[in-house]
Amino acid sequence: MTYAGNCRINVWDLDGVFLYSYGSPGGLHRQLLNPQTIKVNSRGEFVISDLGNNRIKVLDEKGNLLRIFGKTGQGPGDFMRPAGIGIDRYNNIYVTEVKGNRIQVFDRTGKSITKFGTQGTKKGQFGNLHGCIVDQETGWLYV
Repeated sequence: MTYAGNCRINVWDLDGVFLYSYGSPGGLHRQLLNPQTIKVNSRGEFVISDLGNNRIKVLDEKGNLLRIFGKTGQGPGDFMRPAGIGIDRYNNIYVTEVKGNRIQVFDRTGKSITKFGTQGTKKGQFGNLHGCIVDQETGWLYV
């Protein structure tokens, strides 16, 4: 569960027993600034959209930082308020951007694969993107 107000994520087991928290307000390695979405890939890694820091963080199941990718900007791998995350069956990461009005796709290590979308209301255009999900069977992306 992301807890944007306190700039952290909280982790519980299936019985509802609290396990740990990760993060505090800020831009350093163990810090988050308005986390929006957390998803778990097939390797058990947590992928977090750190909206306020314009980056994606990946943690292992114990909360250890594995990698960070992204920075503020409009180029490939840069972000303008990353919000939604989708993960496909190959562990590729789909990221929606609130201000960027696009979707970027990365491999599980954070290497940029592609990006698509522009601002607008026509087919293939977006405005104020937040969530997304990838259908694991069809591979279709729903935004």
